[in-house]
Amino acid sequence: MKIRLSPSGWLAIAAVLILIAAGAFLFELKPVQSPPQWTEEATRNPYLAAGRLLEKRGFTVRYQPEIAAAPAKPGVLFLSLSSASLPDKAIAPLLAWVRQGNRLILPARLLGDEEGQVQDPLLPALGVVMHDQELEAAEHSLPDYSNDRRLLSGNADDGWLEAGFQGRLVLEDTTGKALRALEDGNGIHVLEYRLGDGRIVVVTETGLFTNQAITWKDNAALFLRLFGPASHEGEAQIVYGGHARGILELFWDWAWPLIISVFVLALALIWYGNSRFGPLLPSPDQPRRRLAEHLQAAGRYLWYAGRHQRLYNAVRQSLRRHIFRRHPQWRSLTDGDLIEELTLFTGLDSPALRQALADAPTHDLARFVQDMRVLHQLRKLT
Repeated sequence: MKIRLSPSGWLAIAAVLILIAAGAFLFELKPVQSPPQWTEEATRNPYLAAGRLLEKRGFTVRYQPEIAAAPAKPGVLFLSLSSASLPDKAIAPLLAWVRQGNRLILPARLLGDEEGQVQDPLLPALGVVMHDQELEAAEHSLPDYSNDRRLLSGNADDGWLEAGFQGRLVLEDTTGKALRALEDGNGIHVLEYRLGDGRIVVVTETGLFTNQAITWKDNAALFLRLFGPASHEGEAQIVYGGHARGILELFWDWAWPLIISVFVLALALIWYGNSRFGPLLPSPDQPRRRLAEHLQAAGRYLWYAGRHQRLYNAVRQSLRRHIFRRHPQWRSLTDGDLIEELTLFTGLDSPALRQALADAPTHDLARFVQDMRVLHQLRKLT
């Protein structure tokens, strides 16, 4: 059976074949590897994999986010940050600990000195100088540093290693006292010095030994070479953090333009809010209060301020003036005789009159109300 296609059918088939060929030429299927799922411990400690490697080589490993004093046990101390992050009081004990035959591994940090000197409290006596090859090449119009950034060579017995040094930062031994220097085509990246019976190892980068980079090239072999052989008496201590920077410090370092902009905007809003447009509105008329309200408010204030004695004296003196004005013959009487005359004249209870008119007042609201009621009745009856 033969299938016959019209010219438009053949054109459609040809167009489909052309599209398939173009898609195969333009698009390429590539496998995508999902990022590794780190455990909580590995996320917190970037040198966990390096520590596991040391444990397999016989080391007893202890991790610390920061260090405030020299280790209590002999062994090896690895600092992921410059010793400039250590407290000043910890420098001298740490050097004494190294002199006892221990090993200290720390990175050299380039802190922006014009001559490239490493401003680190543990390194000036060693004579270590850090050079930024990219910066020096730009300042002196020198050719770019070598592209050979991974091939690391040391002493003849050490052999060759391929490590992932960037090549931009290199070290220089100005005293010639280094026991070992590991270098590549760009320069020296590792220097080892003797201090007493111990060793100080200076390395340009410690990021080669993190969880993400320890498996690259020969980074793991280099890490083990820096630590040396394991000791049954000591331990390997890895300090994976340093000074914990506060949220304000981080904001200023990474978002200072935003902070300044917000500050300027706040000043502009304050200025705008304080500006006035148009004439001032007259103050609304406040309703006048009655004299009784003022007296009541003054009495309430005196009572809660502990001035009850003043309230009693004012009422008693006013009442005495009223009584003596109505009955002048009672002016020469004592308080006791006056109270007896008032009892006979008004028929009020004598103890209640004595308490209200003569006894020392107390800061008791119930008694105050009762006394004021008796004095008010006394005024009405006299």
